[in-house]
Amino acid sequence: MAVQSSSGTVIRLGLPFNEKAVEGKKQSNGTVVFDNENGTSSVLVPKEGRSVAAVTVLSNSSSPSRFNYNLTVPSDGTATLNNRGAVEIFDGKGAFSGVIAPAWAKDSKGTVVATHYELNGPTLTQVVDHTSQSYTYPVVADPWLGIDLIDRFSWDGNNIKVHVTPITSSGTGAIGSA
Repeated sequence: MAVQSSSGTVIRLGLPFNEKAVEGKKQSNGTVVFDNENGTSSVLVPKEGRSVAAVTVLSNSSSPSRFNYNLTVPSDGTATLNNRGAVEIFDGKGAFSGVIAPAWAKDSKGTVVATHYELNGPTLTQVVDHTSQSYTYPVVADPWLGIDLIDRFSWDGNNIKVHVTPITSSGTGAIGSA
């Protein structure tokens, strides 16, 4: 999957198990579902504000726990895992280009499932600890990739105001370091 900014910057995030996945099936709501043929499926969900979610659905306790995503950042750019668990993406000049929100996972009853990211070069791995407790399947995990997170700037005569896109203002806490 790829997300392109209004200025042409492209960030790509390859789906896990893409070598095994059967051809994606487009659903009426715009999502595309790939059966990974290993007790998981990947679902691409277009989101507001030039962003996309790569939802991974784990069908049972035999499903894998590690999901590798090949991350392609702008030329000479970098990706770093911050202390909040988000992946910050910068272009070759050090300008902020996009973010992958902190990892999350829940079972079908809404119970939070422990999860985190590991970043090793261009490989982003989401680890979902779905076998440590008794969860109700399916378990859903969701890397969210966003770009163009600032909508516009304005000046009120005294202050510069930054107007963020709706997803940025949703309280994900994905950006910054605390």
